[in-house]
Amino acid sequence: MRRSLIAVATLTLIGSAGIGAARAGQGYEPVQYYAPYGAPAWQQGSGWEHRMAWREHRRQEDEARIQDAARREAWRIQQEREQRRVWWHAQREQGHGGGYYRSW
Repeated sequence: MRRSLIAVATLTLIGSAGIGAARAGQGYEPVQYYAPYGAPAWQQGSGWEHRMAWREHRRQEDEARIQDAARREAWRIQQEREQRRVWWHAQREQGHGGGYYRSW
């Protein structure tokens, strides 16, 4: 049984080597592809510059979003303050200011 197993393994190795040699004879060679000039950035080079540029773009975009959110929040707080001030003045005009009133 051991001899037949070794024989089968040997034939398998020889067969796979023969197939590999047949394929190599077909003229397939690995070729490095470089994107032409003017191709999209993701096709050019290793992409390192593109990744760094994308990270910088995302950082700037995130900072702009944070500034915009802070601006909106400041506007909302200012509007609430204005509404409270108007309400307070209206209450004082109606005599509900919570001040001290004499009864005599």
